[in-house]
Amino acid sequence: MTLGKIAYSQCKYKANRWMAKKVLLLVLISSFFQTSFAQNHRSHWVDSVYSRLSTEARVGQLFLLPVSLTNETDIDDLTDQVKAFHPGAILITNGGPIRHAKMVNRLQKISATPLLVAASAEWGIAQTLDSIIALPKPLVATAWSDDHLRKQWTTAMAAQLKALGIHMNLAPNADNEVFANNYLLYFGADEKTIATQTTAFVHNLQHEGILCVAKHLPRKPVTNAQDTSLVLNVNNIDTTGFAPFRALIQQGVRGILTSNLHFSVRSEKGVLPAAISPLFISEILKK
Repeated sequence: MTLGKIAYSQCKYKANRWMAKKVLLLVLISSFFQTSFAQNHRSHWVDSVYSRLSTEARVGQLFLLPVSLTNETDIDDLTDQVKAFHPGAILITNGGPIRHAKMVNRLQKISATPLLVAASAEWGIAQTLDSIIALPKPLVATAWSDDHLRKQWTTAMAAQLKALGIHMNLAPNADNEVFANNYLLYFGADEKTIATQTTAFVHNLQHEGILCVAKHLPRKPVTNAQDTSLVLNVNNIDTTGFAPFRALIQQGVRGILTSNLHFSVRSEKGVLPAAISPLFISEILKK
């Protein structure tokens, strides 16, 4: 090859490389503006819908309505409740996939705002609904040495939920107090293992578009008391068992279920149940 051809080839290569960089830059800029536009559009839609709601409807958006389907008349009752109270979400507690799908479609159609649909699916939606293939339980998944297999596990779980119109999974169980009768529902008894496994669980599911709500905070958050219904001084709470929940908060878990905390917290501002105490949830758990 002559020097002229070599020089021409090098110039052509540099020109193509520069053109590729410009195209890539334009693609990145376009993606940025499309993402920003989509986010702004969604925010505008939420604000516009919320601004049209009455005070009663806005309060209703804070509530999650438990749904139990045993017969067709239940759907009529649920329809009346959704129309009357404007709940923001429904919690599926039992039923089968066909009845569930019919019920969700009907409630979504009559609801003034789109309903958030939640269910407990720590090992897939078979935990809540019948006639569905059950996936392996958390402790089994923890025993796997293959991270890719665990990723497939959560991907299959997300596919089940999305197929049934379920947006929120009340999982994972990040408790380190393992009860023998349900030991397979735990990710283990070691806090470090629980934190590692549950954060991966949340990351994978939320990447698939499913909201996660961690649950089962330690039931014995004190060192010298067996009765967790006691009113506890805020300074006497043992927070060592909360490490997995802190890791989940840092991971970006969308919620934490506190309803199993049957004790109250005493502080300078008075006494409040721990489950609804801003001091306990924001100042102790999150920090």
